[in-house]
Amino acid sequence: MNGYKTNTPRPSDKTKYRKPWADWIGPDKEIEIQGIQITGGMFYVGTEPFAIDTSLPIAVRSDAIRDNSQSLIGLSYHSLSEQNRAAYLKWLANARKSPSDLPFGLVHLYFHGLEYRLFVGDDRSDYLAFAITELSQLYRFEMRRLPWAKLLHCLTWFSAPEEHCDCMGALFEADSLGQDIGEVRLALDSLAKLDIPVGGEMGFEIAVRHPNGHHLTRRCYRNESAKQKFLARFTEQFPRGICLLPARNNIEYQYDPKCHYLQERKSKCRWNVPDVMDANSVSLEKLVEIWNGVVGDCLFPQRQLPQLFDQGKVAELRKETEAIQAALAHRTQDRQEPSAREKSHLNHSNLSNRALDTRICFPVVHELVRQPHWRFEQFEALAKKQAVMPWALYQYINRWTYSSFGDSLLEGRDPIIINQQLSLQMRSITI
Repeated sequence: MNGYKTNTPRPSDKTKYRKPWADWIGPDKEIEIQGIQITGGMFYVGTEPFAIDTSLPIAVRSDAIRDNSQSLIGLSYHSLSEQNRAAYLKWLANARKSPSDLPFGLVHLYFHGLEYRLFVGDDRSDYLAFAITELSQLYRFEMRRLPWAKLLHCLTWFSAPEEHCDCMGALFEADSLGQDIGEVRLALDSLAKLDIPVGGEMGFEIAVRHPNGHHLTRRCYRNESAKQKFLARFTEQFPRGICLLPARNNIEYQYDPKCHYLQERKSKCRWNVPDVMDANSVSLEKLVEIWNGVVGDCLFPQRQLPQLFDQGKVAELRKETEAIQAALAHRTQDRQEPSAREKSHLNHSNLSNRALDTRICFPVVHELVRQPHWRFEQFEALAKKQAVMPWALYQYINRWTYSSFGDSLLEGRDPIIINQQLSLQMRSITI
């Protein structure tokens, strides 16, 4: 191995102002710092906040009390106490294994160096990916506040689309919904480069992160039943998956680093990626429709149809109604009949109301029955197209469906829920 021993800073102490510097200690190197022998490298030495300043002293006693609080997060190596510096160096010497008393923020300090290595050092090696993966497995609690899965998305996307495709499913699942649409764009680009169609599992991860996805997605994302419903409907609509079209243009991707050096130089974490998502917007919107329908079914189950009335009692009520109507007609027959002009006016008014209901309701209902529920903003947009106030349209539709089908179509306020039984009945006929 290549090794060297150092206890002195660089450049010399005679310099009044020392420009920050950092040297990478690779996995094939060995170094001794303040009497501690470290093999395997994968860290920086220098004066940058994330690097180990070899001139700074450490605590000699191995049983020295260390600060194990979360206040260490965001600190530099220089600002650590001598006890915590010693703990950090011994942790590195132990191949970054998991001691029970490791101070909380030291894992964050090491992670900052890995971010710097990827975006400034342009390191795309498997060693770097292994170090990030090892941290995520050994220190799940400490790493949950770090974008380790996003960093691996970027690293494997830079390295090769094959490596990215191999691990993207596990990265999406491990990081839950912590990733935004940016990582979906990276994933779609790698799949498109290899001509790999989007399958059910990947389609699920895309749908739940899509900006047009259901606003209650988080309540159903971990519901295994909801996922199985999505996969079944996906397979029914896309039996061979979704073949991706190539990107027509590029879009900017931004990684938000935790390293202080990179936070001040965010341009190093910003680049253009092919916008495969835009080129396949129609197919991806269908994914979102499937998922939104699943969420609606899970959170707003279809109501059961009421039991049918006893037909004998219905016949009795009809006879009683007819008798009452006949009696009322007999008592009012001596009243003055309306003139022909008045009859014409009444008939014209009734026809106008029915025509108004039909003209407004037909196109809107045709649109509404396509999905199980609508946000109020979406419903308001439909009302504007008909030049009607939203709640007036709400009443128009329910009055029309009740008179035509015997039940109201719309329920609730926000979201507005579609009566699924009535929706199926209306789809089965030609309006």
